[in-house]
Amino acid sequence: MKFDSIQVFQFLSFAYNALNLVGDVDVVIDHMINDSAHDFEDWFRSFKDAKVLDAPNNELIRDDIEISENSVSIGGQNLFTINSDIEDSDKQQFLSLISQVYSAVKDGYEPAIIPVNDENEARLLVKLRDKDRQNR
Repeated sequence: MKFDSIQVFQFLSFAYNALNLVGDVDVVIDHMINDSAHDFEDWFRSFKDAKVLDAPNNELIRDDIEISENSVSIGGQNLFTINSDIEDSDKQQFLSLISQVYSAVKDGYEPAIIPVNDENEARLLVKLRDKDRQNR
């Protein structure tokens, strides 16, 4: 039997995501073994569609985080102070990065920092994430 590596990867991806949704490895393995690939995909999509995968975790939303152009504060307390001797460009880069991280935390998301080569690569990753969320 010839295996298509893309189909195998997709099947394993479905299995991984199904495990995250179901939480019971025995149920997922049972479906992997007993279902056809088409039936397994249908089973996975049936309850994937019933759950919102890309919504923030409401338990993690932080109303106590405030983000402004020059600072981030938690519970009214300034999170950091930048030394005045630091170059303005370095200050702005730091503030931009820390603001992005705490914006995600504030909204209940898990922040991730992924090293990329340039803005084009970063935009590509955002597009891939958005496309993946649409397909969920």
